[in-house]
Amino acid sequence: MRTGRHRAAGPLLLPTRAAEADRKLPKCAGAPANRQTTDGKRAARQGIRPAPLGTGSGMAQHTLSAAAAGSFAIGGDLHVNRLGFGAMRITGPGIWGPPSDRGNALAVLRRAVELGVNIIDTADSYGPDVSEELIAEALFPYPAGLVVATKGGQTRSGPDKWTPVGDPAHLHAALEGSL
Repeated sequence: MRTGRHRAAGPLLLPTRAAEADRKLPKCAGAPANRQTTDGKRAARQGIRPAPLGTGSGMAQHTLSAAAAGSFAIGGDLHVNRLGFGAMRITGPGIWGPPSDRGNALAVLRRAVELGVNIIDTADSYGPDVSEELIAEALFPYPAGLVVATKGGQTRSGPDKWTPVGDPAHLHAALEGSL
């Protein structure tokens, strides 16, 4: 997604240059339609926090919290933010093997949690196992309230190759292995 001159690689970057103050941006993740705000209390209620100034860009930036998207309950008692993180793409090409930049993948996971993401979706077939290993390396010991959701039922024989396996023994082994 592009916002002004910045490409948002994780957090949504919101320019506050005066020339863009009147431009209406589409409503996203519970943010106001016009993201320009001088009302600090209103911004805080909407999950907008000031971020450090960019390096020489001349633009201040705001970062939205994942909590701004609202929350819901899983099973009636497990509350998570609507905006989570899907960890399939932190692996290598074709969702196979390690990422080309392991340090960046770890930083992205840590930053997602810093921004209020409290549910991360993964699977044993992502990598295989690479996504789950990166999550553990980046975030263990897990912060209170973080949910790592996994699933099973796919085996991998190479990049972009997925074979469904739904027998109970495989599903049980895949989910136990994820724990």
